Formats: sequence, structure tokens, C-alpha cells
Amino acid sequence: MTGSPRSPGPQTALSVTNGGSPVRFTLREVHHLPSSALTALAEGLDSDPVAGLRIRMQGEGDGWILILLPLPSAYRILQRLTGTPAEPRDLTEIECSAVEEVGNIVASSFLSELGDVLGRRFFPSAPELHLDNTSRLVRDTLASLHTVGTEGLVVHALLEDPEGRIQGQLFVVPDVD
Repeated sequence: MTGSPRSPGPQTALSVTNGGSPVRFTLREVHHLPSSALTALAEGLDSDPVAGLRIRMQGEGDGWILILLPLPSAYRILQRLTGTPAEPRDLTEIECSAVEEVGNIVASSFLSELGDVLGRRFFPSAPELHLDNTSRLVRDTLASLHTVGTEGLVVHALLEDPEGRIQGQLFVVPDVD
């Protein structure tokens, strides 16, 4: 996806939250799968704890966006934003809010770009932060879809900074009415 005049794109939006350092947003895969394969996909994902952001996609198409940040990446983001050490700990309410705001920036930029490409308007809900394992977050998100339908589309993108210290994944799963 490329940036448009009205949308700075995920890379530009994230570089602001990363202290001006560029963050690469790379589309890795797009899967068009039968709905039965979506649950299997969740089972095959890493079971390590992550900071997962669930964001409802609304507008001229519904679905979910999942942004998955390994906990070390979430701590590094917080270090950049708040100056706190990038070490394991329980997150404060303010730190949770900061991670949710990063998710809001990523989702808003991504949906703006997607809308430009498809000629539609999409809006994100407020992000929900979940500290859990990846497979459970994906499974729970799939379970919350109104209707999965016979097929689904999974967009898998990667977020990385040049030093490789902040990494994450973004999944988009549309809801079929």
C-alpha cells in the first residue's frame, strides 16, 4: 500500500511515536481461506505472551484488526514514549493507554490506506489491550465474529524498526454478514 496525500501511511504515523525513527510496515501475506482453516491458523501461531490489540473495523465493511506485539517490543515502545525502562513488569493504566494509542495510530493509518485502495471508508473502534498468548487472542477474535461465512481473508503484515527492536504483526479478518 502506498501513502496518499490525505493519509501519511502507517510508516510515517509510527515514526512519530518511535521518536522520529522510521518503522517499516511490510505486507507479508494475504490468505484467502475457508472458514474452517481460520481456527487452524490460530492454533499454529506462537503461544508466547503478547500485548495484543483488538480493534473492531467498522464502516463500509466490518471485521477485526489484531495487532500483536511481543512483550519486549511493547516495553521498548513504552520506553520511547514515556522514558520507562524496557524491562518486564505489570503495566500501569497510563502505559496500557499509551500502547492502545499506538494501536489506534496503526489501525487508523492502515484503514485509511485500505479505504483509499478499495474506494471505501473504514473506521476503527477504540483498541482493547489484551496481555495473552497469540493463539488464544486469534481464537477469541474469530469466535466474536457475527458470521464467519464460508471463506475469510487474513492480511498479515509486519511492523519493524531499523534496529529490529520493535516488532509486531497485524492481522485483518473481515466479518461476513
